Amino acid sequence: MAQRKIRNAWWVDFHWKGTRFRKRSPVNSRAGAATYELTLRERLLRGAQVDEEPAAVAPKIRNPTFAEFADEWFTTYVLTNNKPREQTNRRMVLRVHLIPWFEQLPLDAITTQVVEQFKAHQLSKVLARKTVNNHLAILARCLRCATLWGCLEHMPVIQLLRVGPPPFKILTPDECERVLDDKTEPMWNLMAHVALRTGMRRGELMALDWTDIHFDRNEIIVSHAVSDGIITSTKTYQNRPLPLADSIRTRLQCIAECSGLVFPSPNGNAYSDSGAEKAIQRIASRTGISGLGWHTLRHTFATTLAANGKSLHTIKELLGHSTITMTMRYVHVVPATLDDAIRSLDTAYDIARYQNSGQPVGNVGHLSASSASAVQCLAA
Repeated sequence: MAQRKIRNAWWVDFHWKGTRFRKRSPVNSRAGAATYELTLRERLLRGAQVDEEPAAVAPKIRNPTFAEFADEWFTTYVLTNNKPREQTNRRMVLRVHLIPWFEQLPLDAITTQVVEQFKAHQLSKVLARKTVNNHLAILARCLRCATLWGCLEHMPVIQLLRVGPPPFKILTPDECERVLDDKTEPMWNLMAHVALRTGMRRGELMALDWTDIHFDRNEIIVSHAVSDGIITSTKTYQNRPLPLADSIRTRLQCIAECSGLVFPSPNGNAYSDSGAEKAIQRIASRTGISGLGWHTLRHTFATTLAANGKSLHTIKELLGHSTITMTMRYVHVVPATLDDAIRSLDTAYDIARYQNSGQPVGNVGHLSASSASAVQCLAA
């Protein structure tokens, strides 16, 4: 265990390149020791001396203002624990939204009432409720760390706004064919094909390497993702195997390399997020499909599996989600499935009525085709 409690004091104890580091945590709690260990490891990665005590771990200000603590939190927590894209987003939200409102307030002056005033202010700027919730989530994470680090005694209650389900688009079979038939840009067409057949995230597709594709085992190992142009771990920090569909296996084998990115930019590096988005928009323009995006292909993959009777657990594993709840947000009910469900009720009631009535099986002319067929099969 890297964090341990010795005589009522929390210590970090770990090895780095053959050297043991054992130091007392400035914040006397398990969470404080865990944060201190991350800070020490980060300093070792940069080649710095661990004996130089970072002020960010043990703030000298007893009751800092939000702006002062936010700077410490970003340097110590965000840069250590979050991926590049998350770092960029949190830096922007702090600079543009949170610090201008809470800047000079001491941490213990940020009450639930003040947070509610902030919510009202954000909504007055005609921001989407989901966007405001994202700001509140970052504020809550920041204040939670302040509580764990001993800078704030009690965290205010932060209630998120109620929001409706996000808009979504699922491609019809005809639209899927139009996407696959558009071969104006072969590489992007292949990337869209892989997305439709595997449900991989955009960042995972951009980071896919030929060493991740195992034709002998007929599978793809999703092990990396691109975040702000940097290849890093997947969203859940876990690798997952995906079966290789015959249609994409054939296309990939025709261009297979020993190593390197499967979908590289002209200079051989990973494409930027904006580059990938512009490509899918060009496909949308050529095919006449409005609302098409990389996530649309992922949603279509999940919903098509559900419509074909695949379990939520199976879909969860294929999508790489950590919880079934997240998977349910991706699986949408196809209208035709609802129609089938209602018709199945009529069939069930008709079968029960004939079983109880004693009427001859041949007298089914007034029933729907499905009900009549079911009654005749039952009699047979």
